[in-house]
Amino acid sequence: MPALEHSHTYVRYKKRSGRLLRQWVWRCDDPRCTHIAEYEMVLDKVTCCTKCGAEFLFSREAMRRVRPMCNLCSKTKRGEQARRAATLMQRVTEPMVSLSPSQTSQERDL
Repeated sequence: MPALEHSHTYVRYKKRSGRLLRQWVWRCDDPRCTHIAEYEMVLDKVTCCTKCGAEFLFSREAMRRVRPMCNLCSKTKRGEQARRAATLMQRVTEPMVSLSPSQTSQERDL
């Protein structure tokens, strides 16, 4: 059965080959998907966050976790910075609330 065409949600597993050699492999967490990749093959690939489902670039920091998360979900310093930047961008891009004519006249009187 071939792997599905979608953004994979990678989870780390142990690959047992022989008695002594154990390696880490990354497997898609979707039960219908059969995709398995070696450690070096998933670096800098697009994957889905295991917590929120958002797509992000798979980095070495994310590879340290068994269930990788995006920067917005992780509890690291870089994740905190990403959350602050996201809230700041949300505030900047919000449409300005226009004041009605009655409110502007009341503000001028103050």
